[in-house]
Amino acid sequence: VPVTYNKNQRPVNGKRYVKLFIHNIAANDGSSEAWTQAEINTELAWMRKFFDGINVCIIILGYDVLQNTNWLNFNAANINDITRFFDVADALDIYLHNTLMDGSQGMNGKAYGIPNGFLSLARGAIGQRSMAHEMGHAFGLYHTFETVFGEECPDASDCSGDGDLVCDTPADFDDDAYKIANTNVSTCIYIGNRKVDCLTFPFTDEQTYIPPVKNIMTYGRRTCRSEITYGQATRVNYFLDNNLNGLTAEGNLTLSAINYTNTNLVKVAVQQISIGSFGNGDMINNGNGFTLLRANRIVLSPGARFSPGSDGFYKIRPVEDWCSEPSL
Repeated sequence: VPVTYNKNQRPVNGKRYVKLFIHNIAANDGSSEAWTQAEINTELAWMRKFFDGINVCIIILGYDVLQNTNWLNFNAANINDITRFFDVADALDIYLHNTLMDGSQGMNGKAYGIPNGFLSLARGAIGQRSMAHEMGHAFGLYHTFETVFGEECPDASDCSGDGDLVCDTPADFDDDAYKIANTNVSTCIYIGNRKVDCLTFPFTDEQTYIPPVKNIMTYGRRTCRSEITYGQATRVNYFLDNNLNGLTAEGNLTLSAINYTNTNLVKVAVQQISIGSFGNGDMINNGNGFTLLRANRIVLSPGARFSPGSDGFYKIRPVEDWCSEPSL
């Protein structure tokens, strides 16, 4: 199912560049990585294409493998055991597990907060559009069937304060099995007749749901999820600008010196990097790998210089170029 979004309805206030860091979990000896490289790239490719439809470019800032057998089959309640050591402060972190549990309940993914700067995915998420779904939560989107604010009526009369707080997503309900059974597997057309009473006793006002079974933030047939609305896109951009701006590459950065010792660790992705003067020191000194600077402009003050890594060269490319790069 292709991504569906009216590009003429994109938010008009520019593209966002969100930095992403992938952490693949493996056993203590480095074997049994939770996801294969091919699986990661396939999921990243679809997710990145999806969010590009609303002018959100996902930049792959880096990738590593965390060797801890206990985290392969993971209880989400223990996420702080990982994030306190391995979260990359200036990126949205994705942790890839074999299985993921929330108490006794298995799940494909968990964003831990709305919005948030990290999330987990299990192998069950592969092929289910779950990476984009959990990214939606991280970007500030609720499920279309959210009820914590109140149950939304299908006539949208209470859409601004109930449901997912987005008025152009139709009212939805949380019944995974019912929506799967009543959504055509090939056409993704919903044929159910679930109703809701929108008035309190003794009054009745039965309204019929037309749930958004193709929306990225619903449940049901996961492979049908391919749409995002203008209202959701506007909400995403709001949170990227106001709550998650530390994860984006819109700003400028002033550096004195960077010293990297971890192979392939990439840390810089901003619109402009200004390199201050600090005598004869190296601006970049990466002993056993390479460093990528991603910026539209590099400004060197007197005395600042580059020092390439062991491969003999360094790379500088505009931020925009990374929106269409291969995943990893």
